[in-house]
Amino acid sequence: VKSIKKNQLNVILADNVHGRIDVSEVYDDINKIADKKAPLASFKKDQVIEAKVIGKHDMKSHKFLPITHQINKASVYELSIRPSILAAQTPEILTIEGVNTNDELIGYVNNYTTNYLWLTVNPSLKAKLPLVDLSEDGLEISKNIQDNFPLGSAIPIKIESVDTEHGIINVVGKSHVVKDYTHVKAGDILPAHISGIFDKYLLLD
Repeated sequence: VKSIKKNQLNVILADNVHGRIDVSEVYDDINKIADKKAPLASFKKDQVIEAKVIGKHDMKSHKFLPITHQINKASVYELSIRPSILAAQTPEILTIEGVNTNDELIGYVNNYTTNYLWLTVNPSLKAKLPLVDLSEDGLEISKNIQDNFPLGSAIPIKIESVDTEHGIINVVGKSHVVKDYTHVKAGDILPAHISGIFDKYLLLD
């Protein structure tokens, strides 16, 4: 281990041969993660670990490349230390073609926008999680989103839909999700985004 980042371990395989282990390629089970806000906190610089090559990583585009792709100065080896991958003779990396609605996965925080969290499921699969669907206590959590869910944080998620056109999955992180008017009733307290301000009312999403 050369260095520990929030989202990855940078490793040295040999002289002038470098690799990375994305945070999504460390654990199979979210219950095995001691600190879900910092899943890589248990690793140490210069630690020796066993890893399996699963592909290449382009450092300019930050994209996952198949193992057959030629290695060059702009790419490093993509590695995994997930127990299931290490045990598999020919490991299969989950792709967007292999997921279905209601599948339960682990997502790792990769980026923030005003209304969404972007998550990494694995080096080739990204997910979009609306802040209003992040947790049952979404309103309080969304006020301090980067403190509650720093980069690299592990979140249990469920797939709501698969967007093959853009190559992403849309996910939720809580059990009660508002899909239409049948999912709400008078008295419910729900997180919402202000989409319009008028003289006599606010319009909320």
